[in-house]
Amino acid sequence: MTPERWQRIQEIFHAAEERPVAERAALLEELCGEDAGLRAEVESLLAASAGDELEQAVAGAVADLRREPAPAAPGWVKDYRILRRLGEGGMGLVYEAEQLNPRRTVALKVLRSARHASEHARRLFEREGQALARLKHPGIATIFEAGVAEDGLPFLVMELVNGEPLNEWVKGLGPLKSLRKPDVEGPLRLFRAICDAVTYAHQNGVIHRDLKPSNLIVTEPVTLAPLDTLSAQSPLVKVLDFGLARIVDEGGDESLYQTQTAMVQGSLPYMSPEQARGDAVVDLRTDVYALGVLLYWMLTRQHPYLDGGERSLVESLRQIETAAPKRFGEWTSKWDADLEAIVLKAIEKEPRRRYESVAGLAGDLDRYSNDLPILARPPSSLYQLRMLIRRNRAGFWGLAAAVALMVVFTVTTAVQANRIRVERDRANQEAATAQRVSDFLVDLFRETNPAETDGELTARDLLK
Repeated sequence: MTPERWQRIQEIFHAAEERPVAERAALLEELCGEDAGLRAEVESLLAASAGDELEQAVAGAVADLRREPAPAAPGWVKDYRILRRLGEGGMGLVYEAEQLNPRRTVALKVLRSARHASEHARRLFEREGQALARLKHPGIATIFEAGVAEDGLPFLVMELVNGEPLNEWVKGLGPLKSLRKPDVEGPLRLFRAICDAVTYAHQNGVIHRDLKPSNLIVTEPVTLAPLDTLSAQSPLVKVLDFGLARIVDEGGDESLYQTQTAMVQGSLPYMSPEQARGDAVVDLRTDVYALGVLLYWMLTRQHPYLDGGERSLVESLRQIETAAPKRFGEWTSKWDADLEAIVLKAIEKEPRRRYESVAGLAGDLDRYSNDLPILARPPSSLYQLRMLIRRNRAGFWGLAAAVALMVVFTVTTAVQANRIRVERDRANQEAATAQRVSDFLVDLFRETNPAETDGELTARDLLK
């Protein structure tokens, strides 16, 4: 199921819920037309809602969107002259506009179908402006102004970001080669920049809750420099669309960002299990999960759970909640186990088993880049030794060569010493034998000396 179809199902579902039961059939006939599959999805959600099977599970930020065709682009909004339409976000239409004073080109976002927008949609639009006003980071689109035009049209004026959507950038990577370090440095460097921006948002009390490729714009070419050389002064990517962002209350617990009602919010392919369940409590680990899915997709060009096949909305939500992620080995025969472990930890079903923060995820990627032991794998002496060797390859091989030379020298010395000892023992033995022969001859000649035998020497004396 595509994000666009999921959004359309939400719109029709919410429109039907606001109508009396007797009027719903006519409304579905009008909005679904000949799309029987679309109507079946909406009817299944209405039936589930009526039976409390998915109590408040499908609502959200786009409840009142697209109730009518997109309005024609206004010529002016306050002091901004509309130049052209750029696209549309979850709640609004985005235009390129020219500001007169100071003269510059900006992105201007207006609330879609403002005349019919619910109070909830208006609050979300207002909250996006409040969230952006907190954030001054080169990796996040800057807001210049938020207000309401004379005709009651809410608008946001933001930095115009020129670049390439992340999904187009990933397509430009070409077919998957391997998931080993030399082939993933580019995607990891870009992803690390995304983590920097999201971490900054979290540190300033803003959780995005809708991180996906279309909300990320690549602003400059990505090189293969080491991950830990990234600088916030040189952004590679801009994070857009904080329409579903949650702001931490000034007096609240800044470690926990809660939704105000139990509802499904976010984009289906990147939605966390707790979002799919419509949990009332969603904290910053929801963004950790979305980033984990995003990283999986950037590396493999695939989704870890959804295969793009036709399935109902309820089935897709349950797939996110229960299905095990596909392992890297299903996409390539060459991958790094440490990199896979990092991604799988980020997309754990249970939030407590994920990284506690985006900074934790980024930190493990830095450790992976620098051949340090990662936190996603249980520590062991063998693993620590292997990473130490990998991290110090040149020193290790030098040490190994020195040890080998020492062993060779020791063995050679021992062999030579043994040979010398054998030769010495042989020489000593031969010297002793020669001494005994010499002594015998001396004794022999002494005994045969006439002066010693009074001139008479018998045969018996010679044989003594």
